[in-house]
Amino acid sequence: MSFQIPKDKRNEYIDYLIELSPEETNLTTRMKNKIICLMNKYKGFDIGAFSVLAYASELNKLNEFVEKLEGYNHNNFKETDNFFIQCYKELDHYKILKNYE
Repeated sequence: MSFQIPKDKRNEYIDYLIELSPEETNLTTRMKNKIICLMNKYKGFDIGAFSVLAYASELNKLNEFVEKLEGYNHNNFKETDNFFIQCYKELDHYKILKNYE
């Protein structure tokens, strides 16, 4: 299985995720390294992982969803796809709550 996003583009996307996040962090390099490790873990699923993280970043949940993706052990495409869908549903819930604040 190969990466869906070329290596040179992955670093650009990671920088974008970190910039997109309204979370204040002094650990940008550490976060970048964590996301790089995640992308290596999700080889072949990296577009899905990036997509979840981009949405999480917009909602100030990047750290939480980096940890969630780190803790998930994917076995096959269908299970991983369902996991990403569950992440989206959870993020949709946060978005709804955020809109009511």
